[in-house]
Parts: sequence; structure tokens; C-alpha cells
Amino acid sequence: EIDGHTLMYDYLPGDSPTIFFLPALNQTRHGTKASQIKTWCRRTGRSFLVADYYGMGKSSGDYKEATISRWASDTAKLVDWLKTEHAQEKIV
Repeated sequence: EIDGHTLMYDYLPGDSPTIFFLPALNQTRHGTKASQIKTWCRRTGRSFLVADYYGMGKSSGDYKEATISRWASDTAKLVDWLKTEHAQEKIV
């Protein structure tokens, strides 16, 4: 939960650096590119994170109320989460 809303994400633990994939603004975390990168990370043992933005996919919120600033803030908080909860310092 971030700022009172739920962000849905897929996290795959593995070696550093973590690949943090940011989908296009009109796509969810289950898009073709995200799925292909996740598969590659799984095969190579690399850590991976992808999330649905606020108001997108299975994340809570209304897309009409979403802003680039909110999505950027959520992304920064997910990076902090990776660093504190999973000790991932290298994130690309």
C-alpha cells in the first residue's frame, strides 16, 4: 500500500541488479514486453519488478484521477521498497 492505495506488482527475487520495468502508460504489468523481460530474468536468475500504475490494471484508484507526478512518486517509493525490504542497491 502506498499513500492509501494498493499497487499491484510482480516481484521476482534474484541477483542484482534488479530490472525494474516501467510499462507504457496505457499498459499493465502483464503486457508482452513485461512478460518477456520477466521470463528472461527468471532464466538468468536476475531480480525483477513490474507494477501496475495507480488506476491501471489491478491497482486501486481511478485512472481519471491519476497524474504523472503520482506515478513518479509511486515509482520512487517502489525503488525505496526494493532497497529497504530486499537489500537491492542496484536497480536498472
